[in-house]
Amino acid sequence: MVETDQRWGISVQYSVNRAYALVGMLKWWLHEIPTEEFKDFTSMEQLWLAFVKKAKHGKHWNGEGWVNE
Repeated sequence: MVETDQRWGISVQYSVNRAYALVGMLKWWLHEIPTEEFKDFTSMEQLWLAFVKKAKHGKHWNGEGWVNE
């Protein structure tokens, strides 16, 4: 069942599912990378960019630029 917020006209369930999916991906990714790599990220934006680069493009940050694995 999909609930709709009448004030905004959006699907509440869809938003909740997307949030859970994001949290699930981040939890998976955090367990896949070593701790020394994780400490380099100082914001959620940097963490999200690193996740997308690794998942979609197979690249990681080496401190100077994005490199292939």
